Amino acid sequence: MKKLSLAALLVAGLLVSLLGITALAEDRQVFVMSQMMLDNINPTLLMGRPGNMQVASQIYDSLVIRREDTTAGPEIAESWERADDLTWIFHIREGMTWQDGNEIWAEGEARTVTAHDVVFSLELHKKYSPPLMGTLSHCVEIVALDDYTVQITTDTPMNRLIEGIQVLNMACIFPPEAATEHENGVDILPIGSGPFELQEYVPGSKAVLTKNEDYWIPVKLDEVQQIVMNDPNARVIAFEAGEVDFLLQAPTQEALRLLDLGFIRVGTSGAPYNIGFNVTAAPFDDYRVREGISLLMDVDTAYNAILPAELTVRSYGQQGPWNAFNYDPEGLKDFDRYDVDEGLSMLADAGWTDSDGDGWLDKDGEKLEINIKTWGGDQVAVLTVLVTQLQQAGIDAKVLQVEVAAYAQDLVAGNSDIFFDYMYGSDTGLYALYHSSKIGASNVHFVNDPVIDTLLDQANLLSPAASGDYWKAAARIAAANRYFIPMWYSLPTNFIPEYVKEFASPQGFLELVNVERNVYLER
Repeated sequence: MKKLSLAALLVAGLLVSLLGITALAEDRQVFVMSQMMLDNINPTLLMGRPGNMQVASQIYDSLVIRREDTTAGPEIAESWERADDLTWIFHIREGMTWQDGNEIWAEGEARTVTAHDVVFSLELHKKYSPPLMGTLSHCVEIVALDDYTVQITTDTPMNRLIEGIQVLNMACIFPPEAATEHENGVDILPIGSGPFELQEYVPGSKAVLTKNEDYWIPVKLDEVQQIVMNDPNARVIAFEAGEVDFLLQAPTQEALRLLDLGFIRVGTSGAPYNIGFNVTAAPFDDYRVREGISLLMDVDTAYNAILPAELTVRSYGQQGPWNAFNYDPEGLKDFDRYDVDEGLSMLADAGWTDSDGDGWLDKDGEKLEINIKTWGGDQVAVLTVLVTQLQQAGIDAKVLQVEVAAYAQDLVAGNSDIFFDYMYGSDTGLYALYHSSKIGASNVHFVNDPVIDTLLDQANLLSPAASGDYWKAAARIAAANRYFIPMWYSLPTNFIPEYVKEFASPQGFLELVNVERNVYLER
């Protein structure tokens, strides 16, 4: 019998009773995941946060999935075609039903999924879902031609509508009966057509899901659990103890050891680790301050001293080496320099000097103080080296570590002036980070740059191969204006044990059951 007591985690200060993990019968297939946060499973408000998406993607299906080769595959839509450059036709899979035994439908009484449900869901995403608004704003008409046919008409050719991140593969479909609109948005009951049904959800703690017996693909796993562990070391301990079956974003310093122990590293894309600025917050609303601080940081020395070279690559932007058409180190590296004298000169031009000889830069009697906000992880040690460099240059700098949920909320609310900036390393990540329509959502830099907007709008409409020059041009403007300070790319550090079969690392949503895979455990 495998008992998920999580006793090994007591060394990390976690209590079994709080997590609610229970003993499991030998013949039950229970898949356990760990995450840093879980604060919202409303499908219009997932905000690109992995913890939320990992749970929501088990409850809900989308029109299409993103295959491992990044092309679109069937899910609710079993096939599709383009009638012309502006018109897409989707044929809905017949016989799919909504989950039952819940607030809407009693056991055995749920109705089938129809084209009208798809239209309803996409219209609400278009209205309320920040990550999808940009794409869906170009869908000028979404209509049901009949019960099993959806037609989407766009105002411009959209070659990325079904391929890439934050497009139709990320739009969860839900029944109108589950949605309640109000003046502040929309509430949606966690009822979908996906392979797992939600049984328990405690924000900030855990989610428990059991298999949907009526799913159109027979589901092999009996149960999926997601538990929140803010401490990255606690997640590693739980994984090694066999209490967690999927470890997402293991600390880079632990990854080589996990490989040596025989665990399997999964995933094709990593994450960019940078420092970001809220460019509307003083003193970082002054380019000279942002550039001056950047020049004072010897990033190469800091990250090379802490992280293994086998799993990291020096970053010069947001698009990593896994983005074949967008990766642009040669075009960006000249924007990144280390020059203390020039950095101090830039800050002096902005009025920040050591006017009283106490060793600290000041302006109008105010000392230059910065707190780089972050959550726990590899970056804390690297940031600690960097703030030491700033202190030596006369800036009262500190690393401010907070829980990941508070970190994310502060970024969106504009309560973080300078911060660890790791998000959206996907092929369309720059759109999420810097397009002005994303201010108050994923554009936590609060950048409002019409030139960048134009480039990102064009890139978002083109195929990946055709859009590269636009992404690169936008990235160069962001670098030249010092909206961020590049640090490093972390290559994938997601792990599974060898007994987990048919698993693929998330590419947006975590797909445990689809036309390509049906995850199970073979102990």
